[in-house]
Amino acid sequence: MAETKLIQWSDDYSVGVSILDEQHKSIIRMVNKIHAYITSGASSEEISEILNQMTQYAMNHFRTEEDYMKLFEYPEFELHRKEHMEYWKKTALFANEAMSGNKEVLGDILSFLIDWWMDHILRTDLRYKEFFQEKGLG
Repeated sequence: MAETKLIQWSDDYSVGVSILDEQHKSIIRMVNKIHAYITSGASSEEISEILNQMTQYAMNHFRTEEDYMKLFEYPEFELHRKEHMEYWKKTALFANEAMSGNKEVLGDILSFLIDWWMDHILRTDLRYKEFFQEKGLG
Protein backbone atom coordinates (compact mmCIF):
# COMPACT_ATOMS: atom_id res chain seq x y z
CA MET A 1 0.00 0.00 0.00
CA ALA A 2 1.33 3.45 -0.90
CA GLU A 3 2.31 5.73 1.95
CA THR A 4 -0.64 7.93 2.90
CA LYS A 5 -0.30 11.06 5.02
CA LEU A 6 -2.48 11.85 7.99
CA ILE A 7 -4.77 14.85 7.70
CA GLN A 8 -3.89 17.79 9.91
CA TRP A 9 -6.64 20.31 10.67
CA SER A 10 -5.92 23.78 9.36
CA ASP A 11 -7.87 27.01 9.76
CA ASP A 12 -8.03 26.96 5.95
CA TYR A 13 -10.67 24.22 6.39
CA SER A 14 -12.90 26.38 8.60
CA VAL A 15 -16.36 27.00 7.19
CA GLY A 16 -17.05 29.69 9.78
CA VAL A 17 -19.78 27.73 11.58
CA SER A 18 -18.42 26.36 14.85
CA ILE A 19 -20.60 23.23 15.04
CA LEU A 20 -19.72 22.26 11.46
CA ASP A 21 -16.02 22.94 12.05
CA GLU A 22 -16.11 20.73 15.16
CA GLN A 23 -17.84 17.97 13.18
CA HIS A 24 -15.24 18.28 10.41
CA LYS A 25 -12.47 17.97 13.01
CA SER A 26 -14.11 14.81 14.38
CA ILE A 27 -14.34 13.36 10.88
CA ILE A 28 -10.66 14.08 10.26
CA ARG A 29 -9.81 12.32 13.54
CA MET A 30 -11.84 9.31 12.36
CA VAL A 31 -10.06 9.24 8.99
CA ASN A 32 -6.74 9.32 10.84
CA LYS A 33 -7.96 6.51 13.12
CA ILE A 34 -8.84 4.43 10.06
CA HIS A 35 -5.34 5.16 8.75
CA ALA A 36 -3.89 3.87 12.03
CA TYR A 37 -6.08 0.75 11.95
CA ILE A 38 -5.13 -0.08 8.38
CA THR A 39 -1.40 0.54 8.80
CA SER A 40 -1.28 -1.46 12.05
CA GLY A 41 -2.89 -4.49 10.42
CA ALA A 42 -6.16 -4.38 12.36
CA SER A 43 -8.72 -7.05 11.58
CA SER A 44 -11.35 -6.67 8.87
CA GLU A 45 -14.01 -6.51 11.59
CA GLU A 46 -12.26 -3.64 13.39
CA ILE A 47 -11.80 -1.69 10.16
CA SER A 48 -15.38 -2.32 9.11
CA GLU A 49 -16.61 -1.19 12.54
CA ILE A 50 -14.75 2.14 12.43
CA LEU A 51 -15.93 2.67 8.86
CA ASN A 52 -19.51 2.09 9.97
CA GLN A 53 -19.06 4.47 12.92
CA MET A 54 -17.61 7.09 10.61
CA THR A 55 -20.44 6.64 8.11
CA GLN A 56 -23.02 7.14 10.88
CA TYR A 57 -21.19 10.21 12.16
CA ALA A 58 -20.89 11.61 8.64
CA MET A 59 -24.61 11.13 8.06
CA ASN A 60 -25.37 13.11 11.23
CA HIS A 61 -22.97 15.80 10.05
CA PHE A 62 -24.62 15.88 6.61
CA ARG A 63 -28.02 16.20 8.29
CA THR A 64 -26.77 19.18 10.32
CA GLU A 65 -25.40 20.88 7.20
CA GLU A 66 -28.53 20.16 5.20
CA ASP A 67 -30.81 21.43 7.98
CA TYR A 68 -28.97 24.76 7.93
CA MET A 69 -29.12 24.81 4.15
CA LYS A 70 -32.88 24.25 4.15
CA LEU A 71 -33.44 26.75 6.96
CA PHE A 72 -31.58 29.52 5.13
CA GLU A 73 -32.56 28.38 1.61
CA TYR A 74 -29.02 27.76 0.44
CA PRO A 75 -29.13 27.93 -3.38
CA GLU A 76 -26.77 24.95 -3.94
CA PHE A 77 -28.62 22.65 -1.53
CA GLU A 78 -29.56 19.91 -4.02
CA LEU A 79 -26.05 19.71 -5.50
CA HIS A 80 -24.54 19.53 -2.03
CA ARG A 81 -27.02 16.88 -0.91
CA LYS A 82 -26.21 14.79 -3.99
CA GLU A 83 -22.51 14.75 -3.02
CA HIS A 84 -23.48 13.57 0.45
CA MET A 85 -25.52 10.70 -0.99
CA GLU A 86 -22.69 9.63 -3.30
CA TYR A 87 -20.33 9.56 -0.31
CA TRP A 88 -22.75 7.45 1.68
CA LYS A 89 -23.15 4.92 -1.14
CA LYS A 90 -19.38 4.63 -1.69
CA THR A 91 -18.53 4.21 2.00
CA ALA A 92 -21.26 1.59 2.44
CA LEU A 93 -19.69 -0.41 -0.40
CA PHE A 94 -16.24 -0.03 1.15
CA ALA A 95 -17.51 -1.17 4.57
CA ASN A 96 -18.97 -4.30 2.94
CA GLU A 97 -15.68 -4.96 1.12
CA ALA A 98 -13.70 -4.55 4.33
CA MET A 99 -16.08 -6.86 6.21
CA SER A 100 -15.65 -9.52 3.55
CA GLY A 101 -11.94 -9.55 4.36
CA ASN A 102 -10.76 -7.96 1.12
CA LYS A 103 -7.46 -6.46 2.33
CA GLU A 104 -6.64 -5.18 -1.17
CA VAL A 105 -9.37 -2.56 -0.90
CA LEU A 106 -7.93 -0.96 2.27
CA GLY A 107 -5.61 1.42 0.44
CA ASP A 108 -8.48 2.44 -1.82
CA ILE A 109 -10.68 3.12 1.20
CA LEU A 110 -8.08 5.33 2.82
CA SER A 111 -7.30 7.24 -0.37
CA PHE A 112 -11.00 7.76 -1.05
CA LEU A 113 -11.70 9.08 2.47
CA ILE A 114 -8.76 11.48 2.46
CA ASP A 115 -9.40 12.74 -1.07
CA TRP A 116 -13.15 13.01 -0.64
CA TRP A 117 -13.10 14.87 2.66
CA MET A 118 -10.35 17.27 1.67
CA ASP A 119 -12.06 18.02 -1.63
CA HIS A 120 -15.52 18.25 -0.07
CA ILE A 121 -14.47 20.58 2.75
CA LEU A 122 -12.12 22.76 0.69
CA ARG A 123 -14.20 22.91 -2.49
CA THR A 124 -17.85 22.25 -1.68
CA ASP A 125 -18.27 23.24 1.97
CA LEU A 126 -16.25 26.44 1.73
CA ARG A 127 -18.74 27.65 -0.90
CA TYR A 128 -21.36 28.08 1.83
CA LYS A 129 -19.04 29.90 4.26
CA GLU A 130 -19.87 33.44 3.12
CA PHE A 131 -23.56 32.56 2.64
CA PHE A 132 -23.95 31.31 6.21
CA GLN A 133 -21.92 34.21 7.62
CA GLU A 134 -24.26 36.65 5.87
CA LYS A 135 -27.16 34.85 7.58
CA GLY A 136 -25.51 35.37 10.98
CA LEU A 137 -24.53 31.75 11.52
CA GLY A 138 -21.26 31.35 13.32
